Amino acid sequence: MTSPNSPYQGDASQPENGKFQQNQYQQQPNGFAAPQQPQKKKGGCLKWGAIIIGVLVVLGIIGGALGGGSDDADTSSSSNSSEGADVAVADADTNEDAAAEAGADEADAEEDEAQPSELTPGQTYTTSKGLDITINSVTTTSDVFGTSYVAVDVTYLNNGDDEPSFGTTDWTIQTPAGVVSDASWAGIDGQLDSGKLTPGGTVTGTVFFEGTDPGEYRIVWEPMFSFSSDSATWIANI
Repeated sequence: MTSPNSPYQGDASQPENGKFQQNQYQQQPNGFAAPQQPQKKKGGCLKWGAIIIGVLVVLGIIGGALGGGSDDADTSSSSNSSEGADVAVADADTNEDAAAEAGADEADAEEDEAQPSELTPGQTYTTSKGLDITINSVTTTSDVFGTSYVAVDVTYLNNGDDEPSFGTTDWTIQTPAGVVSDASWAGIDGQLDSGKLTPGGTVTGTVFFEGTDPGEYRIVWEPMFSFSSDSATWIANI
């Protein structure tokens, strides 16, 4: 007895190792096309590229801001250092000037201390400007009217660079009774005039004080128009 032939016997579409089912899926009956695979969207790549570019731009802006801040800080630091150096130089110059003035004051003080506070006739006093003042002698005299005077013979010698003034108005005398008197004008030859001395100049003259009571006299030289502390005192007995 023969078995009926399979409807698919000898057919080219008979399944061979499962190939028929694949062909059946690819070629659907009734004219239906096989389903297609979904296509990938191209917009996603563009979106990620734009995001990456945006991040790089932001990072560049932040880096530039930080770099600018560093430059400003360096500039400010350099400016502060320069200003500090200028201040240090100015302070150093000020300190040098102060030290020089202090040294000059100290030298003047030492010179003042080296000179006796009270001199006697024949001794010389030197001012801070280099003017030498010497009382040569202290005597008594009288004019034609019989008025008696203490006659103080003085000499000026300018060893400085300035032109100091001289005259009888710079002199006073203290009598034994404690009376302080200014110089008097006497009609006697040789009276000290007034004027100025150029560097190296010298002048000699007599300063007269009225009255000749016996005792100790203190003859004081102190310039009338001067802001210095120069002054000297000579002690003489008559």
